[in-house]
Amino acid sequence: MKILTCIQKSPKSIKEISSETNIPISSVYRIIQIFENNDMLLLKGDIAIAKFRLFQSKGNFDMLHKKLYELFLS
Repeated sequence: MKILTCIQKSPKSIKEISSETNIPISSVYRIIQIFENNDMLLLKGDIAIAKFRLFQSKGNFDMLHKKLYELFLS
């Protein structure tokens, strides 16, 4: 939930997310990958050009929370 809240209003890099949430970078990468695989994020930037990507939550917070609940508890 911390990560979704952090990226709800504006796109952020993995490093920014980790810094703002106090979640280790390795954990942020893992969680972001889960979100990406379940179409929960908007991806900004291009890793080939800019060497980084920015992530922003996709859709409204309640819908994403419900999707996470279903993903992990079903």
